[in-house]
Amino acid sequence: MTQLVLGIKASSRCSRKAREEIERLDKEGLWFGWSDVKALQLKGFKYIPMLIHTCHIIHNDEDLREIREASLSMSLFFGYDLPFSYFEETYRLFNSLREKIKVRTRFVRLLRGRGKRALWPCEILDLKEVQDEINRLASQTLLSKEDPQDMEVAKRLLRWFSHKESTLEENMNRTIETMNWRGKKFGDFFMKALEIHKKYPKARFWFNLEVL
Repeated sequence: MTQLVLGIKASSRCSRKAREEIERLDKEGLWFGWSDVKALQLKGFKYIPMLIHTCHIIHNDEDLREIREASLSMSLFFGYDLPFSYFEETYRLFNSLREKIKVRTRFVRLLRGRGKRALWPCEILDLKEVQDEINRLASQTLLSKEDPQDMEVAKRLLRWFSHKESTLEENMNRTIETMNWRGKKFGDFFMKALEIHKKYPKARFWFNLEVL
């Protein structure tokens, strides 16, 4: 399973105290896998999955057209399978936001040539929609056993968490419990980043994704 780590990188102009807090959170990092991002998208999150996908790789319009026309699994391009419409929405949001927020990019070596990854600045945390998603992750469980729609989401994540020797109910419970724990980890990381941004409004930092 691909392991991803989201961190934050401080500007060289940060104050010493701000840099210390930024570097502390960067060292902690947010460790996760594509199953977590799939769960977020299935639950209607838009901004945090968009940040993660574009920090991983930026697909241009030509790339998206080729992917849409290819009869291949979406997991080859985006890490997991969902209808292409989910990823189209991700890139519509990306193209809209990059007109308002200055996004840095960096080149990375891929299996087929080179690609670009986004480095989202801390200003993305100023968006109400982003703060709403952070508060939702920090204050609510991601999945509920009492919600039929959440049970359907859990079924679509089962392959990552199933044990052959376990019953379906045990595997469903494990999936829900794991995703709720991971959802809290997402909320905790982004809430800490938001608190740093509010505490040191002049200290700039960028979200950076590493693939292990």
